[in-house]
Amino acid sequence: MAALSQPEDNSEHVTLMLRKENKCFMPKETPDQRCDVKLVVEDGKEFKAHKHVLSEASPFFEKLLNSPMKESREGIVRLEMFSESAMRDTLQFIYTGDVQILAEENAKDLVVSADYFLLPSLKPLAERALVGMLNISNCISVYYLCQTYQCQELLAKTKKYILANFTSLYETNREEVLNMSSKEMEMWLSSDDINVSAEEDVYKIILAWINHDRNKRQKYFAELFHHVRLVFASRDFLSSDILMNDLVKDNDSCLNRAAEAINFIDSQNYGNLSTSPRKSLETSVIVITTAVRPNRERSKTVLGNWDLSGQPILCYFPGEGRWCKLGEMPREWLGQGEFIFCRGKLYGKNLGSFRKRPEFPLFGPLTIAIACYNPYSNCWTKLPYVYGGSDRVLREIFVGSDNEIYALESEKEVVAYRRERWYREALKEVEYEETRYVSFIRKYKVESNSWEDVTSFRHLRRKQDFCIVSKDDFVYCIGGVERCGKLVVKIFTDVYRYDLSRSQWDKVADIQEPKTLLSGIVCNGKIFITGKVELGMNETSQCEVYSETTNEWQFIASLNIRPEASPKLLSADDQLYALGSCMWNEGDSTPDTRVECYDADKNEWILKTEIPIRIRSNSRRAVNAYSARIFKGFLSNHQLKSHNPWRYFPEVGEGNCVIM
Repeated sequence: MAALSQPEDNSEHVTLMLRKENKCFMPKETPDQRCDVKLVVEDGKEFKAHKHVLSEASPFFEKLLNSPMKESREGIVRLEMFSESAMRDTLQFIYTGDVQILAEENAKDLVVSADYFLLPSLKPLAERALVGMLNISNCISVYYLCQTYQCQELLAKTKKYILANFTSLYETNREEVLNMSSKEMEMWLSSDDINVSAEEDVYKIILAWINHDRNKRQKYFAELFHHVRLVFASRDFLSSDILMNDLVKDNDSCLNRAAEAINFIDSQNYGNLSTSPRKSLETSVIVITTAVRPNRERSKTVLGNWDLSGQPILCYFPGEGRWCKLGEMPREWLGQGEFIFCRGKLYGKNLGSFRKRPEFPLFGPLTIAIACYNPYSNCWTKLPYVYGGSDRVLREIFVGSDNEIYALESEKEVVAYRRERWYREALKEVEYEETRYVSFIRKYKVESNSWEDVTSFRHLRRKQDFCIVSKDDFVYCIGGVERCGKLVVKIFTDVYRYDLSRSQWDKVADIQEPKTLLSGIVCNGKIFITGKVELGMNETSQCEVYSETTNEWQFIASLNIRPEASPKLLSADDQLYALGSCMWNEGDSTPDTRVECYDADKNEWILKTEIPIRIRSNSRRAVNAYSARIFKGFLSNHQLKSHNPWRYFPEVGEGNCVIM
């Protein structure tokens, strides 16, 4: 059989043909439709066109050519501000509804002509072309063009490009950057998204901008210096470069800020840190907390024989493939497992004791204690108890895409009715009245240490162990089970989502396979879930992915992690990870404690590393994991030390912890 020939690379030929087509385009005359208007552009070049075509396409021409004005009477419109190529491209769009934009100047000209001739459909074409042509050399000029002609979509993408490439832009087009206005410099340098290699670079750029015209610009120094996040600069740089600079020494406010930053670094009192590092100075990490839960029956007599404190908070750096110890769990928070990472801090939820009251014989009022761990200071802070109300039970706590903390609560009747009654009615398949199953989403106000209701709904009914995933303005509630004690009565596949912006619930496509032990995450704009599925005699950690554009769930490769390891999905640097850790039993030489990474091209999960800790616990999930971002300068801090691998924590009564 003859070998199949490879297609020729004719992209250059196609480009030449398109240029020829653009160059040759002219409105055509017919005996029935003669060109009745003449457009005169730069250098006296003339274009013949049809008045009715121009009028129908452009409000500018419609008003000009259908009025008692000179242009309408003479049939000549002078547009010397436009080049020949710009007018040819504009006419091609007017006549055909499309145009090939082959060069940056063409795209810029079409933005101008679209604005001038009021052609709203042409401007997006030119904007999309310019987005693909953005580079270090033209991004500033494109930015100014966007401002002048109100290209909002292109403006946003150009700003994003400039911020992402600011260091390269400064090095390559230094003169353009130094010629910016003070307001422009303030806008760029104050952004969280500006890409710099160190906070010191921001200060150096400010000095260069001031010295470019020192006599006129030094009055702006204090205003710009305010946007340098001094606590994230090195102490040596603060003391040697900043404190010794004349502009700093001549301004008491600047001098005090620099001195306070040095004192702040020396005190290591990062618990009061009021600012955050820039995103380019952060790195993605996976934070792991242990979840040892002591056996209560044995803890009364043997708890004092060994110290439960000192369980490490581990940190894994996917880009470097290394583990470090971030901090330690306080004794009173061991085994709770309800933690979330929000705004650079780890928040933990602990339930207060239920106090019995006559009106609530089964359950008393619920109180919630919130603990906050700050990785920069390696310290825990207890926030005051929050009273949750006597008629609700907290079911889940999660972080929304707006980086706010949310809680999912339900009326106690949903989860607290007697087991015998539940089992009896479940077997009879009796449907409860939906009005008795009200749940609530509440938002946590960190400043006031209070909760506010966001919405109430009845979709969850008797579900437990459902999966909550937050994406953009939506909160997805996925699957879940109905239990009678430890017996699973029903496994749900339905998926609902709540729109926080519209306060509205929608039903979306069901997941394809019923699953228990669900975990979900958003990665690269898609929702991924995993859960336990029984296939014949085997159990597997099956995975599915949801696409909002198609409203469909699709299977992807199953995890290599066993379901009993309660795998959890995480996203770091737009890469999908799965982490699983099960109890380490006697005789188990290969505990399932691993981190896997998903390769979308090969549709397979690849082992990245083993979790360097073994835990004996009666908790379902031996460890809990959370994706986060940490200041890169923190990597050199003494708190991040290499962690001794294969340390395990015993069951109560076994004795002290052992380093293996």
